Amino acid sequence: MKQKKILGINTHFNLANTDELSFSQIGFNDKISLYDYDTVIFSSFNFFFASEVKKENYAEGLHLSSSSVYTYSVIFEKLRKQVIDLLDSGKNIYVILDQEEKIYYIDDFTKYNFNCYSYLPIDFNYDVLVGSEFIIEKKEPYFSFFSKIKDYLLYKNILNSDFFEKLVITKNNSKIIGGLCNCRKGKIIFIPSFNYSRIKNFNGNQKRDNRDEEFINALLELENNLSTTVEEKLPEWTNGFYILNEKEILSQISDTKNEVKKLQDKLESQNKELELIRNYKYLLTATGKPLELIVKQVLKEIGFDLLETEDNRSDVIAKYKNIDIVAEIKGLTKSAGEKNAAQLEKWVSEFISKEGRTPKSLLIINAYCNLPLPERKEAIFPNQMLSYSTRREQCLISTYQLLKLFIETKENPDKSDILISELLNTVGIYEKYD
Repeated sequence: MKQKKILGINTHFNLANTDELSFSQIGFNDKISLYDYDTVIFSSFNFFFASEVKKENYAEGLHLSSSSVYTYSVIFEKLRKQVIDLLDSGKNIYVILDQEEKIYYIDDFTKYNFNCYSYLPIDFNYDVLVGSEFIIEKKEPYFSFFSKIKDYLLYKNILNSDFFEKLVITKNNSKIIGGLCNCRKGKIIFIPSFNYSRIKNFNGNQKRDNRDEEFINALLELENNLSTTVEEKLPEWTNGFYILNEKEILSQISDTKNEVKKLQDKLESQNKELELIRNYKYLLTATGKPLELIVKQVLKEIGFDLLETEDNRSDVIAKYKNIDIVAEIKGLTKSAGEKNAAQLEKWVSEFISKEGRTPKSLLIINAYCNLPLPERKEAIFPNQMLSYSTRREQCLISTYQLLKLFIETKENPDKSDILISELLNTVGIYEKYD
């Protein structure tokens, strides 16, 4: 039998003789053609460059830069179209589930998850959990494949969608960590994370085990077994007539597909709506620029007109009806202090000097931001700063109070003007929702 050609995309196999195995590998890029290969293995492990992501202390996962989001979205979409063509021709796709952290990006004020598996033509949910205990389901030819490589497997992702056929499951609760999805005329086979070969030192000598070769050989054998078990396909001309209740079943299938599409669209819409709502919780966890962005979004939504500010100047300059507003926004791991009020007073003085008008000043603080809400028991605005702020007619408000104010204006839009007037008329600590 002719040796099959395999392409590994973003894989990290260390193979002694790739020519003999008819295997090649390459990173993600928009010039890849999948059409020269019989099958493709995808890995999402560190598909990005280190310079393209950063770890934020206010959010779980990695923050992908906006330019990289565009780049990878283009690459993944091109690959997705080719994957569909391969599946339509009856070929199989293999995916190593090795995404170690969720990836997200921020567009304007909104946080979105970046789908690290969007090069596939199916949508599915997964959790990032690491483990090494699993059970291989006794379904051939997959049982033989996974049995050959089981010593080199661990899992990093658990599949939550219910349309996968179970191939490898967690030991105690049968969660899917390796699975099969019949897609179009081919299959997408999901493999738990593969522990690529490592150089080991034995008595000062370097030795490399052959796990990578074993994986590729096992996969080639699986491919051959899948090819030999494919049933002969009916010729196209048999579609020109119907037997028994074939026509009725086809109509039912069409109706079911339409229902599934509607449910998928509904689910996608609900997920987006949920993410938009949850973003407001960053008022209680974020610091720095992310906190500034979500505060500005909330102020805008409750009716403030935000004006452009210069770099290294006040966080917010706004108007509410005919009232000028200057605000300082701060996320802190402790309480606010007089230095925060002094910074706000500096921005107010600059505004008066430039505009000739005295604005209302707001000090908006997310204090003790690294603690859960029930554990934030200390005063956000201590007594020693109150006299300073009161003399300057500053309004002191926590981001928790701002969130509660925002929620009430959403639930009672007819009271919005009264609620905001109460805020802007406050001198000292804003007492509502305390």
